[in-house]
Amino acid sequence: MIKLSVSQAARRLGISRREIQQQINNGTLHTHEGYVTTDSIRLAYPKSNLYSEQDKKKINDMNRSRRMLFINLQHQMQSMQKMKKF
Repeated sequence: MIKLSVSQAARRLGISRREIQQQINNGTLHTHEGYVTTDSIRLAYPKSNLYSEQDKKKINDMNRSRRMLFINLQHQMQSMQKMKKF
């Protein structure tokens, strides 16, 4: 479970902290240990994008690394298959 502070949640949703607090008070958003859960934000705002620009960059970097690893593994497997044929 990912948790955001009230301020972080408000910034990522583009609304005021007051609106977040009101939604917590009326039960629309849920908290855990004083933080707003991203699960409850997604339920209340299904079309919202909760990723910050820094998060997006990290995700892109991880995906790029995974693709490179996959390509390297494919090349290694092809090399091994060629070796078996001889």
